[in-house]
Amino acid sequence: MVRAFIGVVIQEEIKRYVIGIQEQLKSLLIEAKFVEPENLHISLSFLGDVEDAEVEKIKSKLDEISKSCEKFEIILGSIILIPNEKFTRVVALDVKSDALEAIRKDVVKSIGGKSHPAHLTLARVKVVTEREKFVENVNKIVQKEMSVKVDSICLIESILERTGPIYKILHKSHLK
Repeated sequence: MVRAFIGVVIQEEIKRYVIGIQEQLKSLLIEAKFVEPENLHISLSFLGDVEDAEVEKIKSKLDEISKSCEKFEIILGSIILIPNEKFTRVVALDVKSDALEAIRKDVVKSIGGKSHPAHLTLARVKVVTEREKFVENVNKIVQKEMSVKVDSICLIESILERTGPIYKILHKSHLK
């Protein structure tokens, strides 16, 4: 059995930009677990525990979905606070793309899992002190819209360790 999700792995040059934003967030008034650089990704659907026999079926379904999709670009937008500014559990970058949203919906329809509109998680928030000041400072972080090429979707295993999760790509389905 594997703990898995479906997502988009981002390129190294984009990771450098994202790490810069994370560094700015670390100076704010929050206690948070920041996503490790090697784990940065855009999640499409969290599958949870998957039986080994199901993994091959999921790979085939991902290949089927990707065959009908051409490569495209997404835009990483502004910082978003999830679920909202008053009760923040996740700090993320908004992802703008109709094509990615269509793939996300196809994945959920044919494979399942828990899914939310696409975003790139920067940190999971434990505690926010001085909420108003935190929100004000988040809005001051300098960001630019970044274009990211999407050429594949991946089935990724999440191995939980004491120090945090380790992600391993089980399968990569290339877009046409």
